[in-house]
Amino acid sequence: FPVTISMPKKSKPEVATLQQIEADMALIRKLCNNEKMCIVIESDPRNSSPPKEQRDLISREITSITKAMAILSSSPLSRMAANLFFNFRPPEYPYAIFSELTPAQTWIKKYV
Repeated sequence: FPVTISMPKKSKPEVATLQQIEADMALIRKLCNNEKMCIVIESDPRNSSPPKEQRDLISREITSITKAMAILSSSPLSRMAANLFFNFRPPEYPYAIFSELTPAQTWIKKYV
């Protein structure tokens, strides 16, 4: 799994519980043999910000599996929010925010 790409589902986003998040992350760790990976993830403008407890859990879990992350967002407002979040809480891995997939893929290849 040198690079994993995550795109939002076409259906309405579900609200996940802490237990679902933990189970999903355990499955991802198993699939990638507990090795850190490069991730290209597309933000979904339909998602609202999760509660603080979920944000903290997601942040810890993502850090445990991420070598580098490219975030795709077609929304200028979402890109601004992501930049603001990462400025207040910089991750332990390199990240960059893009509006298109090709530049994101080019950038993430530096970390494979």
